[in-house]
Amino acid sequence: MAKKIYSIWGKWLTYVLRRLGMYMVRNVWKCARGKVPECLEVVKEVRASWASDGNTTGKIYLDYTDRMDTIAFEIEVESLDEYFNNQRTNYHELSPETEESVRQFNSNTVEGNRQIWEVVP
Repeated sequence: MAKKIYSIWGKWLTYVLRRLGMYMVRNVWKCARGKVPECLEVVKEVRASWASDGNTTGKIYLDYTDRMDTIAFEIEVESLDEYFNNQRTNYHELSPETEESVRQFNSNTVEGNRQIWEVVP
């Protein structure tokens, strides 16, 4: 009986810890008309950067039914603190080439938003 209770407790604890530690961050950008190709190249660089840091969950989406010229980028992270610290660190130490990419991206987008979702196993 004690073994069964321990097993149930272990599964519940694993579920709770996993549930509290996984988030999906989605950034959605509305690009200026016809500027998706330029913006897409920058988003691909961002995905590659996350992958080189060990997070290969990044996915890029282009709209089919929403407003035209929309790009979404999703990534799963275990810690929101780690995600935001990574963002601050990366933007603090940008190379001149990356700064130019960010400048171009910002001038080619009209608006954007970030959504943070809890991942439910």
